[in-house]
Amino acid sequence: MEREQRELDIKVSKVNLVGDRDNFVWKGHNSLTVVSGDVRYNQGFQPQCILQMSPPAACTALSVHTEWQLLSAGTAHGFCLFDFCQRRSISATCTLSATETSATDDSSMSRRKSFKKSLRESFRRLRRRRSMGKTKKESGASNRLQEMKSDDGQRAISSPKMQAGRKLAPPTIEEDMPHAERAIEERGASGDGSQCSMVRCLQFADTYLTATVHSPSLLAGTNAGKVYIFSIVLPAYDKRDQEDVTARLSKEITLRHQAPVIGLSIIDGTYYPLPLALEVQNGRAKAPDMSGNHKLLVISEEQFKLFAMPTLKPEDKWKLTAHEGSRTRKVATCTFRSRSDEQYNEMNIACMTNMGQLSVYTIKGLRRQMNIDAINKIDINGIASCILASTGEGFYLSSSSEYARFSLSAAKVVKPACKLTLKDGLRTPEGTPQIIIENYDETHPTSRDSVVSRGELSAADMSLRSADMTQDEVVDYAQ
Repeated sequence: MEREQRELDIKVSKVNLVGDRDNFVWKGHNSLTVVSGDVRYNQGFQPQCILQMSPPAACTALSVHTEWQLLSAGTAHGFCLFDFCQRRSISATCTLSATETSATDDSSMSRRKSFKKSLRESFRRLRRRRSMGKTKKESGASNRLQEMKSDDGQRAISSPKMQAGRKLAPPTIEEDMPHAERAIEERGASGDGSQCSMVRCLQFADTYLTATVHSPSLLAGTNAGKVYIFSIVLPAYDKRDQEDVTARLSKEITLRHQAPVIGLSIIDGTYYPLPLALEVQNGRAKAPDMSGNHKLLVISEEQFKLFAMPTLKPEDKWKLTAHEGSRTRKVATCTFRSRSDEQYNEMNIACMTNMGQLSVYTIKGLRRQMNIDAINKIDINGIASCILASTGEGFYLSSSSEYARFSLSAAKVVKPACKLTLKDGLRTPEGTPQIIIENYDETHPTSRDSVVSRGELSAADMSLRSADMTQDEVVDYAQ
């Protein structure tokens, strides 16, 4: 923030994300041309450097750490780490797989395929569908014959002579049956190859990548369900502008269902997320617990999962898609303060699903505390525009020209704060009896009825939380 206008010659730093891949051809638009020479900038925010990534695709994720003076940006082809103190690129990682290098534009089909080959594949798909339909009809007919035979056998056995002296089996109780889960198919790279490499989230954190020492790190999540963890080595404070910053890949996680990773967070030993840069120094957050027992919270569209650092052993999980059939669209870690005691607060996970439901989950144990229908599930624009704040509040577009505000926290009540100034003599004198009309509508219960208490969650919630852990692929490069 500058108070005077200046003329600056901005330095441009270019980063190639795809590297020297021979079979990669970019078919999109060209990169923007930067004006060379001195450019006059008015007072206010003035740029210091420009980072241009190649291929010039849209930026899908961005994270900055002002204390370390580092910036990370991601696109559909990869992500890079940039040092804006020395104005140079540190590292660049390409997330494209071998099958995705040909699908470089927005189309899902590669242009290198001939028209004859595409027609051949279309006819093969049609034949496969017809053969599958015939097999289904044949299997259905055979199943019906088997059912008829079994029914005849049961009738012969259930005659009065055969039932004499036989004890009936006790009826099955539905409560003893395990909770039914939806079958989630594993996503392959061929389903949406042009989007699997897209970087969805980036996060800087100071955590334990080894068992003894905590160090700065960079976390990145992609559309293919992969999590990259880089260890960063910073020079001393007095040599920050002289020595180079280095980064290397330390760990890698591949989720089993390969669902898009939309949120990453490091949790300390007290189950609080690590504060942002300079929040502790400025008194806006308390110091985190750096004694150990850090955890990695991975939030995908289908589930929430906690991993222990630095071993990356799974500890807890909540299956959102398997239990309810919905997907996560927006997520944030929020601070919920008490109305009676301002010193007491809890950190929970707020989530907006594609069905328009708002849910609150605890970080410890991943238990659901609240589930409310907030937005109509057919209102796609409202769900996509929803923003969740760290205070438990949120906004979304209720129409093209107005937005709605809501609050999940009891301490943050959404109400208009207005004031009316009255002239002398218009206010009712003290001691005058007032008429109070109580209006109660039984058809509209209070908002407390939509909140499930913790005692009611003990039996139902434990059945929803699955004890089994899927075997995710974890690669540790530090060993």
